[in-house]
Amino acid sequence: MSNQLPSPSRSMWTERQLAEFLGVSMRTVQAWRQRGGGPKFQKVASAVRYAPNDVECWLATRTRLSTSDPGHLAS
Repeated sequence: MSNQLPSPSRSMWTERQLAEFLGVSMRTVQAWRQRGGGPKFQKVASAVRYAPNDVECWLATRTRLSTSDPGHLAS
């Protein structure tokens, strides 16, 4: 079994794959999902899945020009 991430055009990511991709813990991914603020997710039966395109879009909203840049959330 390979540790490679699935192709974005064909597969959904598990929370473990998302955590590995982002370099964060699974607990962090789970906390984002519970309180909001993370990438969009989908429930497939009882499994949580992430579309790579949704993750890319979420990452794009995290881009900042400086530490004082509040990003897209600013009013």
